[in-house]
Amino acid sequence: MYDDALQRSIEPGTPTTQARLDTVQALSDAGFRVGVFLMPVLPHLTDSVGAIDEALRRIAEAGADHAVYGALHLRPGVKPWFFRWLQQEHPDLVASYRHLYPGAAAETPKDYRRWLAARVRPLIRAHGLQVQSEEEHDRTRGIMRARMRPAPASAPPPQPQTLF
Repeated sequence: MYDDALQRSIEPGTPTTQARLDTVQALSDAGFRVGVFLMPVLPHLTDSVGAIDEALRRIAEAGADHAVYGALHLRPGVKPWFFRWLQQEHPDLVASYRHLYPGAAAETPKDYRRWLAARVRPLIRAHGLQVQSEEEHDRTRGIMRARMRPAPASAPPPQPQTLF
């Protein structure tokens, strides 16, 4: 979550977004290829172009190599808790969420997922966060790192590694 107040509300006691991005930065600085899950994207709360663009900007600046996104998935057991939270924090969105997650549905409808993909994928590309081959990764990250900060003169070039 890239909205600090929303993150504290829905994930109390968890590491802040900045703490998570600091970990991404440390791993990237150590030479690891780092991917970030932009999940869950919350319909009507974090799915605006502005929110997604800001999140991906921060992810790229932290040195991530790629980002993977997905809409909120409400598994059994989580769904009642989430709807109670939604009723308390955003009662104006309850009807929309009941439409997006009817009955026992855990996923958003395909139409929403297609809409989200059309919104997110161009932004992922714009921030250089699409999954790439090793060769593409080395070329793209080298260009982006040169723009963001100079590499230390005494450090050997980082070796690309995938954590997962």
